[in-house]
Amino acid sequence: DIYGFIKNRITFKSHLPQIDRLDVDNGKLYVFTSRVEKGKRECIILDLNGKELKRIFLPSKQLYGMSFIPNFTIHKDVFYQFKENIDEETIELYRIDL
Repeated sequence: DIYGFIKNRITFKSHLPQIDRLDVDNGKLYVFTSRVEKGKRECIILDLNGKELKRIFLPSKQLYGMSFIPNFTIHKDVFYQFKENIDEETIELYRIDL
């Protein structure tokens, strides 16, 4: 658990958030930052020239360590994510129109 050791030793300026993931789809850039509010991560949506179109918060976990498998995908302005329902022992598909 290296994150617990380094989390208080790394800082980022408030005007320059850490970029954790970048997705390109349907002529837009989806930039996921390290900013989290109410359990959701910030996503900045830009056009291909870098003009900001929208900022939203999506239910995307930050990946730590050697985990490189994302828990979501974006396709044609829709955010898709599988979530485990432990009570019913099922996997549910969530869809959020962007």
